[in-house]
Amino acid sequence: MGHVAKQGVTDVREVEDVLLAHIGLVTTLERQGRPASADLDERLCARLQINVSELGGWLAAQHARVEKQLQLLSWQSWGTDNQIIASVQTLVNEGAAVIGREPPAWTENFEPGGARGGGDAATGRLSWLGKQLGGLGRSGSQEPTTDEAPLLIVCARKEVSSHLRLLQQEFGKGLRCEVIIGTDQVDTWRSEVERATRGVILLQTQSVLRDPVRLLQLFEATRRRHPLVCVNMVGGGYDFAAVKPLLRSLATELPQAQMATLRTELQESGQGVGQLSNSLGRAVPNAISVFFNPAAGAAMVDAAIKDIFDKLERDQSEAIKEQSDAVGYQGSHKKIAAVAAFGRGGRHLGDQLRKPDVTSVVVSKPTGQQVIGGEVEQHAL
Repeated sequence: MGHVAKQGVTDVREVEDVLLAHIGLVTTLERQGRPASADLDERLCARLQINVSELGGWLAAQHARVEKQLQLLSWQSWGTDNQIIASVQTLVNEGAAVIGREPPAWTENFEPGGARGGGDAATGRLSWLGKQLGGLGRSGSQEPTTDEAPLLIVCARKEVSSHLRLLQQEFGKGLRCEVIIGTDQVDTWRSEVERATRGVILLQTQSVLRDPVRLLQLFEATRRRHPLVCVNMVGGGYDFAAVKPLLRSLATELPQAQMATLRTELQESGQGVGQLSNSLGRAVPNAISVFFNPAAGAAMVDAAIKDIFDKLERDQSEAIKEQSDAVGYQGSHKKIAAVAAFGRGGRHLGDQLRKPDVTSVVVSKPTGQQVIGGEVEQHAL
């Protein structure tokens, strides 16, 4: 107060009025402890250099501007690397705009393998992830993943509106593949999932799980072990807490006609509603969602897209590893069975252990000495 008193301010409420107005935290000056005062209103307007009649509209506009800016400058310490980098970029850009400077030019400084260099030394992290995804091995359906393998988006179209086309375009450009928007037709949903070996994206909105075809697509995707990435559309009304109760009570939550469709389609593949509920009850609620805010700045939108690509890459790599582990597990049991057969009179233990899924090691002595070993089996007795 000693500082502001030099400017003729003697009432602390006048200081509060100016601060709240400039910060944009209020849409009106009415608050507890501040009486309606034409004198205070006039003093504030004099400092803001506006007419008293314009005060209400000015406060509302300032509040809306600050609210929009806070959305752009939101900070989440638990965010991903992509989100934190985007937050810093947005903060610096907004700071430059406020002080009237040109925003800095951001260049990619990432190369696979940990090397770092100039922005033109690499194709960029986004395109690199796309290439990595395009070159991955086999999906859980045992079908090869090729450049033509599409990505499937499962969503409630009316609840994502124009943002759906934006995501479809960005996914197709980044992954260099066809991106299919899931159908609501009973006669085509199965073929879409079968083709979507690149992965499935679930756009989480209010009613996305209240449709039989979308539930069937998600269930089939989990059965085929396609990578599944959940994307929460900020403002879309998705209720995380209500998902498990919904999936446990589909018979009472969905209309009878939709339940009939669900049962009929599941019977064709020998499945039931209970299996669908259990499978999706594990897969969807346990997935860590990527939050996509269409109202955020360009840097945050790009960060969300990169996070989605990262999750697709990790999920596909994990699926490949699980298959490799499963093959190794089966192979070890065949070895044990072969060794056991030797004790029961098996005449050709070596032949049994030399099956294609059994690893053998070649051992030889240096040149000039007699070669004693040929093929030495790992389970030699």
